Amino acid sequence: MQLDDTKWKLLFDRGSSNAGRNVYIQERHLPRWEKLKREHVGNYYLTSLLREVRSLNALSGGYALRPAVLTMNGGQIQYIVNQKGDVHILLLNINESIRKPGGDQTSGLYQVNYNRQEKRWRTHTETQPKMELSHRWNNIHYATVSGKFKSKEEAGRLLPEHICNAYKGAIRPSEMEKPDNHYSLYWLNDTHKDSLQRDNLVSLIQQVQAAKVQVNWLVHGDGALTFVNALKVLETYPGLTRFQAQDEKIVLEHRRTMGLQGVYFSNPRGAGVTEKELKRLCDKVGLVLVGINRDARDMWNADSRKTALDKIGLISAKGVVGGPVAAAGLTAVIDSLDLGLDASTGMVAGAAVVGGGIVIAKDSLSTLGGYARSVQKSWGSTFGEGNKRWAN
Repeated sequence: MQLDDTKWKLLFDRGSSNAGRNVYIQERHLPRWEKLKREHVGNYYLTSLLREVRSLNALSGGYALRPAVLTMNGGQIQYIVNQKGDVHILLLNINESIRKPGGDQTSGLYQVNYNRQEKRWRTHTETQPKMELSHRWNNIHYATVSGKFKSKEEAGRLLPEHICNAYKGAIRPSEMEKPDNHYSLYWLNDTHKDSLQRDNLVSLIQQVQAAKVQVNWLVHGDGALTFVNALKVLETYPGLTRFQAQDEKIVLEHRRTMGLQGVYFSNPRGAGVTEKELKRLCDKVGLVLVGINRDARDMWNADSRKTALDKIGLISAKGVVGGPVAAAGLTAVIDSLDLGLDASTGMVAGAAVVGGGIVIAKDSLSTLGGYARSVQKSWGSTFGEGNKRWAN
């Protein structure tokens, strides 16, 4: 295929890395691409689309003067790679009926509707390009970010309990469970550390800010890690939120529009999701931190783990488990538990150590008191399914 008969304009350069590629578009398409680059802020779909285009800059492989197709949710990009390794975009096809290949548990944005006949919440099968912000309960749209569930259907069914308890002053079950009522679910299929999901959440937060509407977020479990990482992007790159520190009017407008979003963290898990850090990030970015419901029995939560280890440490120091040998054993359990839960590869070892802790606790129930008797519940919250439910 010949490219010489077409005028091309540089869209993205290869940067400082020789491994990168220049990305070109046809000159006649430049106004459309410039508009896309200007307007993607605040729009979940357009931001995702631009991110896919930008990914061509780091495309692997050699040259191939044959058109290739990059498919995403809602569109396709047709391109070729020339002999210099540069990418030339031939065509952008925007069509919401186009879906990226994947199973029915693909991470992404879904609608969850209340089915009155079945008296249950049902998750749509297809991902959505944006939140339907015009749909509100008491003038507020509700959105959730999922922790670890078996499926998006399970998440969609169980998260309304968390919404109801978190926002009981703003919404009642009878107001939630009305025909065709829905809320937005950002389903994370064990992709809580994925940078793409983080960036998608950044886009959704910006979409809400641009729309200047009220949204109450419910962030559950491991979803807190993804949400925190999204807030860190907004904190580090304030230009994404049109925040200009040198202009007081823009600062005030930024705070006002971002302040229309409230967030409640339910049973938060993950690195950097301590209460102190959640408060700091929400304040920095401008979101209203409505509250945090911490499962005190869940050792994947750093605050809960610290409280538990402090208590076990006191028990060990008192030597109430039958002498210095047993006390030393408990100290080893404390150290190993902390390392096992923090290390990405230490989950099995951590679980085994916790099991050892339960054995020790069972041998000393009469002397360790109420905390030791809750160790088995802690096992269920940490390694079972207790974290899926609202923690009382």
